[in-house]
Amino acid sequence: MRFYHYLFIVFAILICCTSMAQNEKRSTPINESSYQKHVNPNWAKQAIWDDGLAEVATYEASQKIYGKQRSYECVYVTVKEVFNEAFKVKTDDYSRTDLYDVLKVNRFERIETEQYPYHYSTNMFFKRSEPLKLHKMIISSQEWCGSTFKVYTPEENGYKINYHSYWDGEGTGEKIQEGDFLFEDQLPFTLRMMELSKGLKFNARLMPSQVSAKVGPIYADLAIFRVGSTTFMFNETEIEAWRISVKLDLERANIYTIEKAYPNRVLEIKTWDQRNLKLKSIDRYAYWE
Repeated sequence: MRFYHYLFIVFAILICCTSMAQNEKRSTPINESSYQKHVNPNWAKQAIWDDGLAEVATYEASQKIYGKQRSYECVYVTVKEVFNEAFKVKTDDYSRTDLYDVLKVNRFERIETEQYPYHYSTNMFFKRSEPLKLHKMIISSQEWCGSTFKVYTPEENGYKINYHSYWDGEGTGEKIQEGDFLFEDQLPFTLRMMELSKGLKFNARLMPSQVSAKVGPIYADLAIFRVGSTTFMFNETEIEAWRISVKLDLERANIYTIEKAYPNRVLEIKTWDQRNLKLKSIDRYAYWE
């Protein structure tokens, strides 16, 4: 009996330590190697974004739906727009006095399955004067079961999420996530503007991808970013690139491959749950004409 008594105590201690470690991970503050000091504040101010054209990047993409890896095309559109402060949207009146520049990053996906197609649209906006902070994000999903619409806007200490979901238990509502963190969905833009070097390591709290028909739980956990050097073949040309590993925990990590030369194109993304992108084509043109 004494043996089982000691065994129970050891088991209880292990559970307690595991719980404390998990809580510590969620509450660990950003240390001196945090991401902010590695950002190039002038990245979004370069003349390329003032040429009146959009960067349109098409990716060979795949992700798992209904237990099967689905192949499709994903398109990222990055372009400068002029917003007005009153409505925080692209202005129609350029004589206003409350105008400011943003870079708009749109992501579009249509994924076919045997049942029905999935459509996802992600719209992100970053002030050119403050490009690290997500100014606004809109995510919508449409498929035969219903539609969901989510809007993310900054608050004084975090972000507010307003949502309209077709899922029971969610419906229409809002949530608040406090603290300093990045969205996983902004990384294909944010990592482009970072001043990287081989061996660099930094931390950031990271909110998992919000591209989903559900609102789900809202949280941000500490992630560790490590930078290495690699090459990538694109259009029969070998490109010098950064390989950024984003470690979420002991078992999960996402890999981003970013071109070293400006404008630091996103060449490839591989995630722990097999949401993968590989650059197929990229060009600059006025898609609206």
